[in-house]
Amino acid sequence: MLDTALQLGILTIPIHLLALVASFFLATPILRRDVDRVGSNGKLVVDLVWTGLLIGWFVQRFGQILFDPVLLFQDSFRAIMAVPAPYMALVGWIAGGLFVGWKMWRAKLVSETNFLQLLNAFVPGILIGLGVSQLLMVDLGKPTLLPWGVMAGNHAYHPLHFYRGLALVLLGMGIRRRSVPTVQRLGWSLFGVGVIGILVSFLDFPNRQWMGMSTVQAGSLVLAVFGLLLLWRKRL
Repeated sequence: MLDTALQLGILTIPIHLLALVASFFLATPILRRDVDRVGSNGKLVVDLVWTGLLIGWFVQRFGQILFDPVLLFQDSFRAIMAVPAPYMALVGWIAGGLFVGWKMWRAKLVSETNFLQLLNAFVPGILIGLGVSQLLMVDLGKPTLLPWGVMAGNHAYHPLHFYRGLALVLLGMGIRRRSVPTVQRLGWSLFGVGVIGILVSFLDFPNRQWMGMSTVQAGSLVLAVFGLLLLWRKRL
């Protein structure tokens, strides 16, 4: 993936971060409506998710200072502007997720039934949002002679971001249809995301590590199988 950035004076903002924020803005009204439909407080849940995202970003961006505050006193400007370590993204997601889970527990939204209802209500909006974020990024695969290939240098390459983005948006819109029972949304989402990941991976450069499969293919296969198990549980 080509991780381009927007330069605003001394601030460097990654394009993938802007794409993620834009996608969640688009997904917010969808999430609210779908959560309201299952009898929960859509506004409260969406506000909690946004707060969790902000906490996750803050921990990712400034987590190293939080873990080692001495850096702030040694060279404040350099400590604040330093590029976060790759593992801080995972730490940020965990911190944001723990906050959201704790607040939902306090609001009595995490009983087994309610939690599953929220998951099934959330997935279409999340898929559409992630699809939009993919469309705003650039991820190129193998060379192609197809007319929609993206030129980079002297060759055209498969626009993997476009394939994933379009497929995720269509999947999210399809799952939101009333013909798909709410209790089956999560299963169809996991299965669909897994299939999309496997299909798109064949147009990417191979990186086989797991029994002849790339990491993306192995992870996508796990998602697809887990999705099928959830659907089987609902007796499709």
